[in-house]
Amino acid sequence: MTNSELINAAIKALESEDPRSAEIYFSDKFVWKGTFLKLLDRRQFLGMMVALKGGFPDYTLNLKIVAETEEQFVDATMDPVGTHSGILAFPGMTPVQATASVSPYPGIGGILPL
Repeated sequence: MTNSELINAAIKALESEDPRSAEIYFSDKFVWKGTFLKLLDRRQFLGMMVALKGGFPDYTLNLKIVAETEEQFVDATMDPVGTHSGILAFPGMTPVQATASVSPYPGIGGILPL
């Protein structure tokens, strides 16, 4: 399986009804550097994805592979979108009731480590 195929499989699992099924695609050294103030480890990242899926049941990442770079990296962009139709409950935060708003975050890009 190529690096791009692995990333596509991980994204498909993250978008599924059970985002935790993607855990097999992330190493113990996985770190998510996103829009949060702190880095998230694999467990925290998967928890965030479960919360997002709960609040945005139709959440999709719309991954576009740009290129395979170094041996263990894939350069990609994501255009995540979803409708806030469920309760958004991030750990440690007050749950947010559904608002029916569509939440696009176009053009998130980066190098995804395997």
